[in-house]
Amino acid sequence: MDANKQKSVEKFSGVNTVDPRYRLWPIGGDARRSADVFPLREAYNVDIDNTYGVKSRAGRTNIITGTDIHSLWSDGENCFYVDGTSLYKLDAVYGATVIKEGLTPNARMAYVNFNKRIYYTNGFQIGYVEHDTDHALPLPEREYKASLPAGSHIEVFMGCLFVSVGEILYISD
Repeated sequence: MDANKQKSVEKFSGVNTVDPRYRLWPIGGDARRSADVFPLREAYNVDIDNTYGVKSRAGRTNIITGTDIHSLWSDGENCFYVDGTSLYKLDAVYGATVIKEGLTPNARMAYVNFNKRIYYTNGFQIGYVEHDTDHALPLPEREYKASLPAGSHIEVFMGCLFVSVGEILYISD
């Protein structure tokens, strides 16, 4: 191998994680594209355009750090997430406010916006947030009715809250 020989690589076909590394060979050019097009094994924060050029993507910035962040949700005006056992509200300048503590660890939270309240449930807890304050669901006024149980999904339809628990769908008044 001649160490003085160099080749400029300017065109990439994309990321190939299917074929073994020793099988990654350049694809020959055609009349329009005289240079070889090379596959990549790894690529981070790059876009490959229609002319096979590589361009750096805009990076990302850590806004909030936590130990176990999950269940991020936003309706365009409100933004909530869970970190560990706490429910947080994220404001427009990326400040976080604790809304509720003592949640069940690793339980995926579901949310729905209805009547200026954000209802949430994670299969173990259920409630709503109004004016950045956590509230329990009100007890039914009729004697023979029960409160909505905590479920895995929550949604609004025709002015009622729907909560799914396993294969059962519960409906509010």
